[in-house]
Parts: sequence; C-alpha cells; structure tokens
Amino acid sequence: LPLVLFVLLGGVVADRLPRERVMIASDVVRCVLHGTLALLIATGVVQIWHMVVIGALFGTAEAFFRPAYTGLVPQTVDEDDIQPAQALTGVSQEVAEIVGPALATALVLGVGGAAAFAVDAATFAFSAVLLRRIHPRQRGDRGAATSVLVELREGWVAVRDRAWVWACWRSPCRCWSR
Repeated sequence: LPLVLFVLLGGVVADRLPRERVMIASDVVRCVLHGTLALLIATGVVQIWHMVVIGALFGTAEAFFRPAYTGLVPQTVDEDDIQPAQALTGVSQEVAEIVGPALATALVLGVGGAAAFAVDAATFAFSAVLLRRIHPRQRGDRGAATSVLVELREGWVAVRDRAWVWACWRSPCRCWSR
C-alpha cells in the first residue's frame, strides 16, 4: 500500500533530485530495514507489528526507487539505445520477479529467515555501492519551477486520464506490489 500511495511523490522527487542519489538513499533505507528485520528474527524478538512497520517503510522506499530507476535509464545510454535498454530492463525485472521469490524461498529453507533477510540487506548495500559508480548525463532544463503539490496534481491527472495506468493503480497486487 505505501508503494501505491507514495509512488507519485517518488516520481516528483526523482524529477527534482539526481536520480542515482534517490536510488542510493532508497537502497540504504531498504538495507537498514531488512538488516533490522534479520536481527529481530535472529534474536527471536520479532513481532507482527515489526514486520508491518518494516514492510510499510520498505514500500515507501520502493516508491522512491522505482521512478528514479525508470528515469535513470535514458540518462545512462545513448539516445539510439534507449528503447532497447528499456526493453532489456523490463525483461530483467520480469525475470527477477519470477526467479527472486524462488531464490528467497530456497534461501529461507536452506539457511533460515534471519540469514535470508541479511543476504537481502547485503544486496541493497551492494546496489548502493554500484550506483555510486554511475555518472548519468545531465538532464535538460526543467523549465519554470513548480511546487511539489502542483507536480503531484499533474501526476494524479496523468494517472486518472489514462485508463491503463488507472487500472494498474487500482490493481496494486498485479502492477506495483510485486
């Protein structure tokens, strides 16, 4: 739910700040959250409310990561390569959404929940380190400065006016909560 609620704000932030920095911050937050969950599980003190809070915060961090990720690809490849790069990105995301849960299940069954979340935390740390090596091209001039609220309203209108986007928005289990 936080992912769906905050993705428009994440898009506004990704349009205003360096996208790779938004992604790094999101990865650091997700690393800390899953590291904390690993520690709670390992010490035997984890409670349902811990998982709910961590899940909500994780979804919020994801809501900032995804728009930044989507917007970063055109800044890192040549203009002629944008479409193939976006296609490759889409395919890799689909593969990850199929393979990821299977690997996570194997990891939980093989080494336990605490270790599985610790490994996941480490992957976010690794991602943040790799993202520091990216030096995207500068974006063009954004034009006249507008307020965050104006941009949120424009984003909402764009979602509302496109039936396919609205359908995905109303169906978060299929489109954004993978």
